[in-house]
Amino acid sequence: DGICFGGTTGGMTSWQYYSAHGIKVKVDESACKFKNKPVVVTSLTGVSSHWTTTGGSSVYSDTASSYTIYVHSSKGIKTANAQKWKWASDFLAQLPGKSKSGTCAGETPLGSTKWVYYSKNGIYVDVDTSACGFSKTPVYKTSIGGASHHWTTTGASSVYKAKKNSFRIYIHQKDITEKNAKKNKYHIKWIAHPVGTITVPGLGKTCAGKTVSGKTAWKTYENGKGKGIYVDVKTGCNFRGATPRYVTEVAGSSHHWTVTGTSEVYSPTATGFRMYLFDKSGIKPSEANKRAWSVQWIAAASEPDRDGICFGGTTGGMTSWQYYSAHGIKVKVDESACKFKNKPVVVTSLTGVSSHWTTTGGSSVYSDTASSYTIYVHSSKGIKTANAQKWKWASDFLAQ
Repeated sequence: DGICFGGTTGGMTSWQYYSAHGIKVKVDESACKFKNKPVVVTSLTGVSSHWTTTGGSSVYSDTASSYTIYVHSSKGIKTANAQKWKWASDFLAQLPGKSKSGTCAGETPLGSTKWVYYSKNGIYVDVDTSACGFSKTPVYKTSIGGASHHWTTTGASSVYKAKKNSFRIYIHQKDITEKNAKKNKYHIKWIAHPVGTITVPGLGKTCAGKTVSGKTAWKTYENGKGKGIYVDVKTGCNFRGATPRYVTEVAGSSHHWTVTGTSEVYSPTATGFRMYLFDKSGIKPSEANKRAWSVQWIAAASEPDRDGICFGGTTGGMTSWQYYSAHGIKVKVDESACKFKNKPVVVTSLTGVSSHWTTTGGSSVYSDTASSYTIYVHSSKGIKTANAQKWKWASDFLAQ
């Protein structure tokens, strides 16, 4: 009763070719053990290039145990690059209605959503959430569902007029009409989470929040050629020793329905993430704040009780390996999110996609304190930090 969360793993997601400009992946939700089809909302994570794509929050063929997303890039995309850039799909899922923990989920009707004409390339819908009974405006995360074509839309994760009992979504697509939207069964899926943290003992924690409207710390993305901005979001959620799954949204008063990047996550950690937004018409931080653009998120992770095991580790492909010798590398691993006051017992393993099975040192702990430990990895064949990154070597730990 409540939110289930999960997703694929960057660098190991089973992307498949769809077209010169598109790839797809079927995501397994069976671990959630839903008997009926839940409401599922999604975001696309990675380390590069997904901020200009569409489709990361467009859901296809969702059932009680899986969904599919198609990701479109106007520049073209290959599955090898999606793997290189560690693209992955994160999801939250919940059965329709309000849970005992206070979250709420729903979707507009398939084939009969009340789409309204807005412009030659735009439609909108007002979504009623009054059945949830919120006393304050929650954080809304939205995705678009349908049978066809919605992977090339924008706007599905751009919320307008958010209130405690409703919100509005504008969908942008060339020559879109209400008739075609209904024919293709376009509908809005949503999960609402009160601002703050919800802990379910033995299962995990969810946390939702938003940056300050009109005062978000947007910065110019220099490589965006006047069309990109970004923000580093500090969530204040304090997940202990675990990087949560993030699903994201952008709220505002105007123009954000035509940008990309609103559901694309970069650099996720236990305490925050980065978001890039691309606006082909051009965008400056001052303009974004004038339009009241702010970031909204819901984060979820399994988290043990404080009197028990804390877990975490580094991320394959992004671990800060350092040279030690021709046959050795080392890394200092941060455990500070566990918030131990005294030095715990820590046990470790080395993960990766290639070649670490013949190494030693992956479970040899050095210099352990209340907040960190170091491991040295030895290879008789020799090892370079570049290869450790290529092979996605990372250190996982349990501490208590």
